[in-house]
Amino acid sequence: MIGDPFAETLRDAQAGKAAAFETIYRDLAPQIGGFARGRGVADPEDVVSETMISLVNGLESFTGDEASFRSWVFTIAFRRVVDSQRRAGRQVPTQVLGPVDPAAPAPSPEELLLAQADDSPVMVALRRLKPDQRDVLLLRIVAGLPVEEVSSILGKRSSAVKMIQQRALTRLRAELGESRTVSSPTLPSDSSDA
Repeated sequence: MIGDPFAETLRDAQAGKAAAFETIYRDLAPQIGGFARGRGVADPEDVVSETMISLVNGLESFTGDEASFRSWVFTIAFRRVVDSQRRAGRQVPTQVLGPVDPAAPAPSPEELLLAQADDSPVMVALRRLKPDQRDVLLLRIVAGLPVEEVSSILGKRSSAVKMIQQRALTRLRAELGESRTVSSPTLPSDSSDA
């Protein structure tokens, strides 16, 4: 999170200052990318880009604090993920019909790391969760949003979000083969968790 300088950063971004946009991008892009990856999007960077374009287009009319801003941004990201998955569902899979070009560039270290991360036990277990369970965990843990914000984004009651979160964590523990009692991941604090 940006913290205390958020109000000034927001004003500067709304005034078109590039440094403010960079601060916002650096703060949110990794979390948006992680959310998109967790949802199984083929091109998470595309979701990040589309979310940031929507952010820039709507930034002038935004008012609120940093928590409201993050909720607004992840509402946009959630919609871009859904759009991406709809597009992917309509596309016909393609297959390369010729030999691979040996002069083609090798994958970058980042691409190799992301490919390995997609096959990690946690990512495999996340893909096995019900979509609403995965969404709640990603928005709570990766995006760091409080229960009320997640309930607003997903259109569910706060009590339902808490129940879905608990069931998702229980299922993840079982999927990952943890037989001992495991504490929940560190989640953003909010008054409704009590």
